[in-house]
Amino acid sequence: MVHYGKVFVGGAANMGEDSLMGNEVNFVFRMEKLAAKLGQHRLLTEAASKQLSSIIQTQSAGSHSVTSFEGEFPFFTF
Repeated sequence: MVHYGKVFVGGAANMGEDSLMGNEVNFVFRMEKLAAKLGQHRLLTEAASKQLSSIIQTQSAGSHSVTSFEGEFPFFTF
């Protein structure tokens, strides 16, 4: 799973580890379930595909809904 977005870092550090929080983090975890459903080993969001376009060539994996998020989102693979 590759996504590009803003996250919150911090909170109560546990054993020297920071936490990542926010909707973008939740989106990535939901992407994992979508990738399994689609039989994809790699799945990128549109934002990630745009960020990486100069170094990898991606192909569309279609537009799909993501649990707990409204609408459909374009996804990519490579």
